[in-house]
Amino acid sequence: MGFYEHITRKLSSAVSDKAELNRLVLRWKRSFEEVEKALNRGRKGRG
Repeated sequence: MGFYEHITRKLSSAVSDKAELNRLVLRWKRSFEEVEKALNRGRKGRG
């Protein structure tokens, strides 16, 4: 395996891992937002 091919593979795997990680983080963010809405339901009037 040549140097160019090695670098290309490393970069492409890093990019694909980042995209997958971003999707995972977005899923978690949406889940936490839903939980936050459920927990804070009805709290506006109190205080």
